[in-house]
Amino acid sequence: MKNINTYLPMFLLCFGTMLATKVNALSIEDFNKNEVVKTSVSATITKEEYLKLKENYSDLLIDTFTRDSIDVILNDEGDFVEEYIATTTYTDRFGNIISTQEENITKEEAELISNGEDYQVRNEIIDALPYAWNVDYKTTYKHLLMTISKDSDLYVVNVYNDWLKMPKVKKYDVIASRWEGNAIYKGGIEGVQNVKLKDGRNDFSMYNLEAGFDHIVFGSKGVGISMNLYDDATEIVNSMSYYLSNASKSKIIGTYQHASNSTITLAESTSYSFTANGLGGCILFKTTAINNKYDGMKGVYYILP
Repeated sequence: MKNINTYLPMFLLCFGTMLATKVNALSIEDFNKNEVVKTSVSATITKEEYLKLKENYSDLLIDTFTRDSIDVILNDEGDFVEEYIATTTYTDRFGNIISTQEENITKEEAELISNGEDYQVRNEIIDALPYAWNVDYKTTYKHLLMTISKDSDLYVVNVYNDWLKMPKVKKYDVIASRWEGNAIYKGGIEGVQNVKLKDGRNDFSMYNLEAGFDHIVFGSKGVGISMNLYDDATEIVNSMSYYLSNASKSKIIGTYQHASNSTITLAESTSYSFTANGLGGCILFKTTAINNKYDGMKGVYYILP
């Protein structure tokens, strides 16, 4: 992806413009003179909160968390169930994914898996504090996290993907969310790509989606964003957020699909619908050929009380 360093007037954001600006990612040094600092998404965070989050999350991911997500994660006292899955991916000589095979394994077996294989860890909350929920899904390459919080009549949904290892292909990945039940979309959609570059600088790209944009797909039961990964990034966090109402008893699904084929185009990456039969239980591309260009990582979900 070609880095965009043009500074645009902020009023353009309401018309769906993508803005990329240089930022300094959050780090412990930011708290040398201040007990409270602002992240790249303008969320305030204390040193104590940062240190607690740092136990499980990278600086770049913490720097991308909204204030809602920080509160959900730090206030969560739920119990977790871990599921380890060995995944074998079969590709043709062009690198296109033909099929994948999964097998449940023990934690000890997962720790012994060679670098050429993949494992996934699914964390499902059994009990959570009222009005605050989060769920994780982790592979050797990615950490997918979804947080949901309730503020009055609105539910705030945040989906994050933190790249633990950089992918070989950096093209149009898709971060998306779908809902089932009586939930009603209430707007507020934004997408963020927060990156650290090879030269040590940080770039921050925001997608405002209210007016629609070439990178965005809207459905009656879902929303998604295509993000062109930075070629020269050494760390990447992708995120999206939006609002729902009337979401009690609704099932909320989040997914991140990585394009493992370098021939993927923007048009192909946005040619999907929202369905439980799709990749990550969320999106289904219009052709099998396009579907096979994505890695098919499982999604996360939560059924709201």
